[in-house]
Amino acid sequence: MTNGQLSLEATTKRLISKILSVLKEVEINEERSLRGYPRLLQADSRAFANLKCTITIYATQMIES
Repeated sequence: MTNGQLSLEATTKRLISKILSVLKEVEINEERSLRGYPRLLQADSRAFANLKCTITIYATQMIES
């Protein structure tokens, strides 16, 4: 990521670009996780209506058992 031959400005730009890329990837994964619901949320939509689009699939799977 950093290189001794690059200027501080160029290194900072590369670092910012990498951070934004990682944040975008996390956002995409979380968005995907909020869209696809496990069977627990699909089976009883009234009981879990407040959880949809609020928690991730991972969190839902943890409480499913």
